[in-house]
Amino acid sequence: MSANRPMPFFSIIVPTYNNVTLIGRAVMSCLTQDFIDFEIIVIDSGSTDGTREIVQEFKDDRVFLICEKERRGVCPARNLGVKSARSQWLLFLDSDNELLPGALRLIYEKVKNVRDDIDHLRFTCKWGTREGGIVCSLADEIWDYEGYIKFRERSYACAETFSCISKRSFDKVHWPEDRSYESIYHIDFAKNYKTQTFPDTVMFYHVDSPNQNSFTPNPHHWLKVAPDNARSMDLLLLQHGEALRRLSPTAYLYDLRTAVKYHFLSGNRFKAVRYLLRYLRSKPICHIGWALFILGTLGPNILAFADSLKTRFRRFPH
Repeated sequence: MSANRPMPFFSIIVPTYNNVTLIGRAVMSCLTQDFIDFEIIVIDSGSTDGTREIVQEFKDDRVFLICEKERRGVCPARNLGVKSARSQWLLFLDSDNELLPGALRLIYEKVKNVRDDIDHLRFTCKWGTREGGIVCSLADEIWDYEGYIKFRERSYACAETFSCISKRSFDKVHWPEDRSYESIYHIDFAKNYKTQTFPDTVMFYHVDSPNQNSFTPNPHHWLKVAPDNARSMDLLLLQHGEALRRLSPTAYLYDLRTAVKYHFLSGNRFKAVRYLLRYLRSKPICHIGWALFILGTLGPNILAFADSLKTRFRRFPH
């Protein structure tokens, strides 16, 4: 990137891997905005399907491509994008999603009017299609640490929002540098910085990517990322467990159950059973807890397959 170019107002960071059919949609949803003061940083994590070539076809000097040799995960790719970003405000867009028309101007107006101590702006997104339902409803409010934990209680099962985050916050808090998911980042962020939320819808959260892991059953992927997710859940429960238990008991039990699952998937039965006992103390008659125990003792592959079936038939908001 040229050091002589003026600093844009937004840096839009787009991690991608083997998403040749959809990366163009994500980039175009940015380039067609009526607000133009931004750069797009696409981080390609070792794609082999022509994704890089699609990005290179955009003849717009606001689009930059960073290529990694191997796939390290979405969070490490985001961290790499942050290091290259020139703006003080960062937007994180997955390559299978798209911004709503007018989204950047709306976010810009909100950023210009928030308090100086706000380092994260969260916006509502829709799930599925343009006609789809709201994934997670937000109000116009400000969160501190306790506020975020209480939000987890309301939305632990599906908390997808769109984030605009100050670059200065990355002096203290980064995305995980492994394949674990984002939970530990968001709660560590809330421990250090404040967030303002808005009900405005700015993004479509699509589920049509071949690499989608949140909504599409993918037991092979879950087995691969299980050790990283298990370590992440250990940190979450060690560092924030008491606050979670006190302020968001339902989400806390969900976190315990998640720790059980990923430790069983990692082959670490001893830790899985320890977490399961903590879970069963609160919910001794729970078919999910006992099913995890039975399937987990049968082995990681069986548990991953059974969990993929649960995901396949899980209902999402419409």
